[in-house]
Amino acid sequence: MARKARIHYPGALYHIMVRENNGDNVLFEEAQKNKYLNIITTYKQKLGFMLYAYCIMDNHAHLLVEVSEIPLSRIMQGIQQVYTQWYNRKNNRTGHVFQQRYKALLCDKENYLFELVRYIHNNPVKAQLEDGINYKWSSHIYYIGKGKGEVIDLDKILGMFSNNINKAIEQYLSLMQIEDVDIKYEDDKVSA
Repeated sequence: MARKARIHYPGALYHIMVRENNGDNVLFEEAQKNKYLNIITTYKQKLGFMLYAYCIMDNHAHLLVEVSEIPLSRIMQGIQQVYTQWYNRKNNRTGHVFQQRYKALLCDKENYLFELVRYIHNNPVKAQLEDGINYKWSSHIYYIGKGKGEVIDLDKILGMFSNNINKAIEQYLSLMQIEDVDIKYEDDKVSA
């Protein structure tokens, strides 16, 4: 029986989950997490989707993606295929690295965007990891100004809170139920 085609339209928001196959530790090491994130970044630049949140755990990963003209299936096929080839070459093996096809839930941007960001960023807290909310392999660090780079599209999310970056971060921290964080940006505007 053929798989159902995923719903695609420009602006569609997806909560994507990928899980390792057969208990293999395919995202366990820092080098593996770094490679996966680099591949996502490359495909983001190449195919033009928005990435609002991510969390790469030891045995699974979450992504919050808004697509444009390129369908999610093409984006994820590229990311998963390139990572699988890299992982198999590195470990002198063949076959699937991830369990089944990735899962992607089409989400209502108006009602669930903030909840999904919170859910994804709280994965390390739920797993009781030592770093908790400040887990290195989560996009939360970008939201509070501790991560550098262009992998995350912060401006849209923070801009929904406020045009003032410090107020936007305060409201984001309130959403995350985090208190007593003193974060100040030099530029007080959210980029457009």
